[in-house]
Amino acid sequence: MKIIDVIPHAISVPLDNPFYFSQGWAKIRSAVIVEIVTDEGIIGYGESLCHGLQSPMIATSIIEHSYRPLLIGRDPFDVECLWEEMYNLSRPFGQSGATVNAASGVDIALWDILGKALDKPVHKLLGGAFRHEVTPYATGFYRVADGQYPQDSLTEARLHVKNGFSAFKLKIGFGIEEDIKLIKEIREVVGDDIKIMADANGAYNVAQARKLINETEKYNLLFLEELLAPEDIDGYKEIRANSPTQLLLESKFSEKWAIGHGSKNVH
Repeated sequence: MKIIDVIPHAISVPLDNPFYFSQGWAKIRSAVIVEIVTDEGIIGYGESLCHGLQSPMIATSIIEHSYRPLLIGRDPFDVECLWEEMYNLSRPFGQSGATVNAASGVDIALWDILGKALDKPVHKLLGGAFRHEVTPYATGFYRVADGQYPQDSLTEARLHVKNGFSAFKLKIGFGIEEDIKLIKEIREVVGDDIKIMADANGAYNVAQARKLINETEKYNLLFLEELLAPEDIDGYKEIRANSPTQLLLESKFSEKWAIGHGSKNVH
């Protein structure tokens, strides 16, 4: 089996109701779908995630001009070799962010081809599944121009609970005092049995993050995500030392790492 084409599909859809979070205003939602075609008629699909306000044309260009020439004529079953070659090719101009996300979309499409060719779910090819069901959580709590806060966030929290979710993730990063007040009122509205997470998208510095951690400890959050910029590893070490709450940071490879309580697991 040989790869005969690699087609990145850039997708951008304008939002009827733009929203904002700590990184700014989101007016469109984007993704890059990677289509890999083989000479045996098997087609694999993968997705290259577009973070936050990232244009889909970045990953599209990387796939089309850097990875596609490398992949044409290759055996998709050499999936691990191809990953290493893509990473080594792009090492001088991108070891993280959109470059690695572009390679991720290709990698997913290659595994999709393998699963279809062997008529096996991909998890079987990767060594099996440790679990067969997961607990979903609702994510949301973005803000809109004419919204009323925290009232709208409290209404959204009630809706998620009504719809059967036992966990949800808040968007924070709108100011420390405002975030603390929101978390307090959300906990009071949903009770103690609902798991609450909160994501600041790198909005704060160490002092601010430490205050947020200390002031929200009593509300029993499952985790706090991206309180600091992902490059601030020393800052994460500082806040980890006095955090009773699990902390998540986004590494330069666009993975989520859980720290705190001695955890060193990728989330």
